[in-house]
Amino acid sequence: MPDRVARIVEKELPTNKVSGVINLLADLLEKDQDVEFAYLCDQSVTQICKLRGEGNHFCAYRNIQMMLPEPHPIYSILELQEMIEKAWNMGFNDHGRIETGGITGTRKHIGTSEAQALLQSLNLPCKAAAFTGEKAWLELLDSIEAHFTSGTSQRSDRIIRTNRSPIFLQRPSHSLTIVGIERDQNGKRRLLVFDPGYRQLPEAARNWDRLTLYYYRRDERYLSRYSNFETLTLVNKA
Repeated sequence: MPDRVARIVEKELPTNKVSGVINLLADLLEKDQDVEFAYLCDQSVTQICKLRGEGNHFCAYRNIQMMLPEPHPIYSILELQEMIEKAWNMGFNDHGRIETGGITGTRKHIGTSEAQALLQSLNLPCKAAAFTGEKAWLELLDSIEAHFTSGTSQRSDRIIRTNRSPIFLQRPSHSLTIVGIERDQNGKRRLLVFDPGYRQLPEAARNWDRLTLYYYRRDERYLSRYSNFETLTLVNKA
């Protein structure tokens, strides 16, 4: 990893983090009359994007940061690399070290296996799932809907805020954090996601214009481009 990148990711800064986004999304969805219903994850989840200059290599780390529940702090990328190496030493998905050749101090991409190893090493029970084939996107949506609808919730007319954890989503060449799911009046479903690929939060998001929802939605057309997905879900919440 170049020194200039290491300096960027060695410590966490507040500039790429926004709390309270789940509640703001709920308000926006409530105002959108095209939404039949929506389920959202635990409101404590913080949105995290990549920092200027860090490149396109660390999305999975950013998603891990968003997955880790309180009281865990937001570990830096370099700290997460050390934690994954330690998880391998403990025997969790240690094939990852062979496949990657080690990740400490590198920009090597990681994915579901490494995220799972880290969570397990922290005694955070989690469940991994894979979806493949032409209907992978449909099976994914069914699984995500089942996750959010089974949680204890505070209900309003259409927008349901649950205590369910967010979900790590790996699709080809990128990973995202799923924070909810919605269905429109035509029966089409959309995932609601935090995408760490944004260099910074969209300017629209800072003003919380209705158009902000565009940045958080991934519709069926988007998902159907891909024939394989992996998810990782914390299972320690009822």
